[in-house]
Amino acid sequence: MTRSWPSLRWASAGVAVVFLVPLGACSVLGFGGVSVSHQELDGEWSDAAVPGTVSELAWEWTAEGYTGDLGVTALPGGVLLRMSHGVVALDGVTGEEQWSFVVQDEDVPVRTDVPSSGERVHVLYPEEAPGEESGGTDGDDSAGVPGRRVVLDGVTGEIVGDLEEEFTGDIEELGAFDLGTATDAGLFELGSEPLLSGRMLSDEDGSELWRTEDLFTCDGGSVDRADRPAVFPEALVVRAECGTDVTELVALDPEDGEVLWNLEGAGARPSADSVRAVGDLLALDQGGDGYWGEEFAEAVVLDPVTGEVVGDAAGTGEDWYPARTFGNGFLVSRRESGADAVGYELRRFDGQVSGTAAQAVETSSPGAYVIALEDAVVKFADSGDGGPMVSVAPWDGGEPFDVDVPESTDVALPSGTRQPEGRFEAVPGVVVLVDLSGAEGEGVKVLGFGE
Repeated sequence: MTRSWPSLRWASAGVAVVFLVPLGACSVLGFGGVSVSHQELDGEWSDAAVPGTVSELAWEWTAEGYTGDLGVTALPGGVLLRMSHGVVALDGVTGEEQWSFVVQDEDVPVRTDVPSSGERVHVLYPEEAPGEESGGTDGDDSAGVPGRRVVLDGVTGEIVGDLEEEFTGDIEELGAFDLGTATDAGLFELGSEPLLSGRMLSDEDGSELWRTEDLFTCDGGSVDRADRPAVFPEALVVRAECGTDVTELVALDPEDGEVLWNLEGAGARPSADSVRAVGDLLALDQGGDGYWGEEFAEAVVLDPVTGEVVGDAAGTGEDWYPARTFGNGFLVSRRESGADAVGYELRRFDGQVSGTAAQAVETSSPGAYVIALEDAVVKFADSGDGGPMVSVAPWDGGEPFDVDVPESTDVALPSGTRQPEGRFEAVPGVVVLVDLSGAEGEGVKVLGFGE
């Protein structure tokens, strides 16, 4: 199969290197003047759920010579690799390629959008490479650049929609007003000021399914900015900042646009810097309290369908500090004076402790590259002399242990507790880690850790 990077391969850890062989028909097509390589699913996905813990490196997937960015997103049967020139779907259990959609011209940037279910994958790209003569590329930012939105079935990789798009700037920098948002019900778009409208389009043919006007009140003012919505199967939550210094949240039913609930306030609980889906719940980024020079922000969690507050990390106490919010609770951490290791607790949203893994993981960044699974907390850490490793601390007193990773493994550690999106995620079958050790031209790896 032809790729815009030299070669791809996956390897069964500790067993053998196997060069990737296309499993299904691969075609090179022209979409709006750009050639793409498209491979649909030929076979079946492994039947697997998100693991309760991990114990070994199950597989490695490598893109040799690749120099672009790479992130991962869960699919119903595994993981989607979001690359600068397209997408590749891997089976979570085996690491084998299931389907792919790749733009052949490496100078054409690609952007990917996936709803929370992973049932649809939207791939967006301009019809011409930057710098080529077309509207808007010669200094006229007001003129749009023609592009495509190709919609793929997240399970089979089949193309279910091919829609025209118009990009008014760098595709990687466009925001909520510039691009629609992929949902299970279709393509959601925010309309114009002053109070914004919203509409849902079919992601198959672009027809309008529903429209609603004046999403926000803004106390008689107008909307200054809006975030990309947080998407759930049964709700679509939009956050906006009004010119009156008030923040509003509005939740819509994706099927018909009905307003499910709305909140507004200036400095009150509804105010937030951003909104994020954590499993089936909505986390509000509110600036939060910090320690060790780090910051935790998602202290309040809402039910996205009802707007009810289901969790509040305020008042954690006893020297425990929130590290990260998950769909199954708040992960809190504590470091004893002079100790090198961090202990974790998983606290349900009702405040009850559901698991403790005390003084188990050596790390300088408690909230980054960490996942709270059902049976253990899993953390990537670079312990200096010990080298990079994945540390596993079972809940409720189980003996902690380390899973070896390749010695060259490197990640982009953030300055605070913010988890890098798409770099360390739990998906059906495995926990996946993006290894950037070869990002300077030697390639990039994705590592899959399983039970």
